[in-house]
Amino acid sequence: SDLGSECERRLAYKVAGIPGSHRGDPWAAFVGTAIHVAIQDVIKRYARQYGGEWLIEGRIQVDANIRGKADLVHDDMVIDIKSASPDVMKELPTKGPRKSYLSQIHSYAKGLNDSGRLIRRVAFIFVPRSGKLTDTYTWVDDYRPEIAEAAIARPYKIASYLHDLDILNRPERWEMVPATPDFLHCQYCPLFSTEWGPDEPATNKGCAGW
Repeated sequence: SDLGSECERRLAYKVAGIPGSHRGDPWAAFVGTAIHVAIQDVIKRYARQYGGEWLIEGRIQVDANIRGKADLVHDDMVIDIKSASPDVMKELPTKGPRKSYLSQIHSYAKGLNDSGRLIRRVAFIFVPRSGKLTDTYTWVDDYRPEIAEAAIARPYKIASYLHDLDILNRPERWEMVPATPDFLHCQYCPLFSTEWGPDEPATNKGCAGW
């Protein structure tokens, strides 16, 4: 999922192996994980009863250095299940999934195809964290390898840029790495520092974010 991060600096920290300690409020992640576990159990029972070709929480090697885990693969489709707030659920029918999600799902599809499993379609199932089951929103698209290829190339381009900056020896140059501050996503960035003012420059210790 890091491949699709809108913020280049956040992905750059990951590429450089810079650890972070900030996790934000854990409740949304806890609820999301609980929903995933429950849905996995339902799908496993469904598969046992009705059969079919299923892969649940399957490990995927996207390339030599990038790997992930797909929520669900059924026949020729890779599916990612995401829980969402009521506000996000309202926007989905008109705005669709975030661009970052597309990088994730198409990269999964590429990894599966490269491993010999034919994937023709990708899908997201958005389930509400609160509301009704009928609020669930499903989005389906054909597999588009160009999206995966662009997503996979991105961290390598960032790595080359960081090497040119000599970033590990010149941590003050983190400020030169482009950032896309965002209220929601900064709060869950491991390198987001809530103690810094908005004018504090980014370093190897973190970023002031939004």
